Amino acid sequence: MAAKPFDQDPSILSDLADLARKLIDEFIQVSDDRQRSTELLSALEHVVSEFKRLRPPLPLKQGRALRLFR
Repeated sequence: MAAKPFDQDPSILSDLADLARKLIDEFIQVSDDRQRSTELLSALEHVVSEFKRLRPPLPLKQGRALRLFR
């Protein structure tokens, strides 16, 4: 499968990462409120799936050549 080029603005990924961090921080703070915790987890799941959809493809790794010297 060929990797598709990444033509999105990288600041979008940064903004999604910031939003995810804020959701996690708020989740930690409201751990006693079960309803709000569930809402935050749902929102975080959506942010993570959007991040995965937009992130640039990982570069293909080239195998290291084994070189034998005498």
